[in-house]
Amino acid sequence: MQVRKIMTKGQIEKRDRKKKIIISAVLVAIMLFSSAGYAFFSNDNTTTKTEKITYSGTEFIKTEYGTWQFIKNSYQFETKFNPKDTENISSQISKTLDNYNQKPLYFGINSRIDIASSGSNEILRNIYSLIERNDLSCLDENCKEDKPIKDCYVDNVIIFKESNESIIKTEEGCMVLYSPIYEQERTADAFLFKILEI
Repeated sequence: MQVRKIMTKGQIEKRDRKKKIIISAVLVAIMLFSSAGYAFFSNDNTTTKTEKITYSGTEFIKTEYGTWQFIKNSYQFETKFNPKDTENISSQISKTLDNYNQKPLYFGINSRIDIASSGSNEILRNIYSLIERNDLSCLDENCKEDKPIKDCYVDNVIIFKESNESIIKTEEGCMVLYSPIYEQERTADAFLFKILEI
């Protein structure tokens, strides 16, 4: 049978202090190595690759959110699609960004259903700072909303109409963007690329 050595109170405190120092040093080392390992392995080149395309001399950079940023006429824009994604959308308009710059922009509606347009949101997100203001306008006197009727030959009016195919036309002075509902943002981006002359 082995007899335990009797220790004084001071020796016990010294031993406990030594244990605490060793445990603290081990914990600090674990934290340092885990932080260094995270920094080393998270700096993988595959996560830092940026997708870029150049279209008509304009460089488009894909963001981490899946949108495309580009600079045109000294302004920065961010669209959901790039011009390659909208090449099959026919566009028969002659307006440019100058037609909208510092002028009111109206979105033509007939009912409350027309108000919630993802396409109009996409356009506004990009040119809101360039236009004077935006509002809704009725298309004719049969409109169910309390909005003024605007003259497309005088005012900038954009109308979204549901259609089986995506096409952009000028009709009686209005910009009419035809598309299926799920294609409104892509058609809106095609419109933006057209007025930005991309």
